[in-house]
Amino acid sequence: MTLKKKALAVLMALVLIMSCTAVAFAETPEEVDYNGKPIVVVGGYGGAQLKLRENDEVVWYINTDDVVHDLLQNLIRLLPELALMKAKHPEYIAKTLRPYLEKYLGKFRTDENGESVYDIVPTLEPTAQSAHATEIEDEADMDLLTHLKGIVPLEQCYFLGFDLRCHAIDNANRLKALIDSVLETTGADKVNLMGQSYGGQVIATYLSLYPQEAGEKIENAALFVPAMGGAVLAYDVLTDRVALDERSLLEYIEFGFGWETDYHQLLNTSPEFLVDDLVKAIMPQLLEIAGTWPSLWDFIPLDLFDEAITRLDPVKNAKLIADTTYYHETIMAKYHENLTQAQRAGATISIIAGAGAQALSGSLINSDGIIPVSGATGAAAAPFGQRFNDGYTARGTTCSDPAHHHVSPSMELDLSTAYLPENTWVCDGLYHGMEEFDVFSRALFIRQAFSAHPLKSVHEDPAFPQFHAASNASTGAFARFDRSPEGYLSGADTALLVRNDSASKMLILDISSNNAGIDFSDVYRVLAPGETAAFALSGKLRPVSLVKTDVTVTYSLLGTSSATPTAQRRQDFTIMNGAPVVYDASEPLVSADAEYDYFAYTGPVFSFCVRKSGLSEFVNVLFKILERVQKTVTAVLTNR
Repeated sequence: MTLKKKALAVLMALVLIMSCTAVAFAETPEEVDYNGKPIVVVGGYGGAQLKLRENDEVVWYINTDDVVHDLLQNLIRLLPELALMKAKHPEYIAKTLRPYLEKYLGKFRTDENGESVYDIVPTLEPTAQSAHATEIEDEADMDLLTHLKGIVPLEQCYFLGFDLRCHAIDNANRLKALIDSVLETTGADKVNLMGQSYGGQVIATYLSLYPQEAGEKIENAALFVPAMGGAVLAYDVLTDRVALDERSLLEYIEFGFGWETDYHQLLNTSPEFLVDDLVKAIMPQLLEIAGTWPSLWDFIPLDLFDEAITRLDPVKNAKLIADTTYYHETIMAKYHENLTQAQRAGATISIIAGAGAQALSGSLINSDGIIPVSGATGAAAAPFGQRFNDGYTARGTTCSDPAHHHVSPSMELDLSTAYLPENTWVCDGLYHGMEEFDVFSRALFIRQAFSAHPLKSVHEDPAFPQFHAASNASTGAFARFDRSPEGYLSGADTALLVRNDSASKMLILDISSNNAGIDFSDVYRVLAPGETAAFALSGKLRPVSLVKTDVTVTYSLLGTSSATPTAQRRQDFTIMNGAPVVYDASEPLVSADAEYDYFAYTGPVFSFCVRKSGLSEFVNVLFKILERVQKTVTAVLTNR
């Protein structure tokens, strides 16, 4: 998928969950041990084309060029409205945008029962001939498939056409029909399934409805950032709670475009942006069109469903309520049972999720920006900005094996409660649908989707640990200790390995660890792009286990012009170096990140002013650099 389309998809996701319209892959240097099975691809929400049955007019996929052309043609008329918006009257521009909403989305209205007002169907029938990759000519559909060229034979790929508005069960039955057609046409004994976002929900629904059949017909089923347990974005939209988190949105865009400048540092406060007013102003118009889309109600997370469903009229919306209630109770609430049954029947199922971001719509839920990690995986998750206290042990509701450590290094997630604890990977800092920008998650997804040797569990290959810190040029540096699994720190470690993931030379200014008792030697070094350096540990690691710490790498990119000349990468680790600390059940949740102690340097007044000014991250960087200078000077003088 092009970055232009991805950027548009992010913006659409804020109001209609139109995120990530396609599965996309960058070129990978690794050779894939392809298993030779046909590949059925189920894309993200909005990824399939729709048409009017009466005249075959394509009414979806939205053409971004047409939207931009429309807006530019009417720019002169829109400018006064933009001025009024600046004057805090967003209802005027909402009124101006109404014709555009009607033009591009008006035909997608559903009635009180969730049935389409217009006779709209997918452009692709659920047959092998219709869905064959070589038969798909439109660029919107081909976005899902062209990135597979050079990795697997394109003639082995099939694309599910679906109606994004329908219940997941309806689209799962279309998937069933397509699988049967592909098997019959090709003569293959099994197919591979790969799905992203909404595609993951559709596949999980199919596996839940037909677990025994799935075991007989499915080789690999790889679900990337699946919306299995819903999307809090749908809840925020349908209950009118959207409050855009600008920092998360900016970090999302930084990751997708690989920007090396940390522009999000400039957004440490939470000012009231006019776009929030605009979203609130146009929301009633959007809900007129999409407020009874069955898929949106299927997206409501299980723990929020009972409250959200009260927004519907029990008489007028009786069928919609009954259908989505059935889905939540028989599918969403029983994923562990359903998917385990499909596994035992013979299907290899893998779930790969992103975590560590606030929901773009503003809810304080640990997510990939769109999908709550609890919904994608079934994991118990602390609210965004919080973690489980030191000493926390896994709940063990679906995996009670004491040898399996399913608690994340950040102590924010407990995958012992997951749908499939042994077959779920979580990438911290990975944003929704951006697997092509993180080498680890892309390679894992490809392997699990159509390799002859997919991993059968998270314990099988140390190169693919259950918890991984996502990285690309926007995150700058990547760190791990030399002798422990990624995300963990033990007494066996002798050095911190730091890799420069940016495209520029990197000057390391400081490396620090909170609450671990260790420091790092010979910090000032220049790393070439892609270079990894070892920084020897000094000090004495605390002799404790199940204690959360972090490592912050402060650096500057050389030879670049940047609005933020310095940057930081902070990664979470769990200390495993002795007896576990005693868990304080009276305080089960604590702040996820220790704040810098400005008070120790400047007093309470300055500390208060820094936090309120929004300059805390900048001052944090400054103090860390000054601390490192102080340590270096002291070391030099002491050695003399």
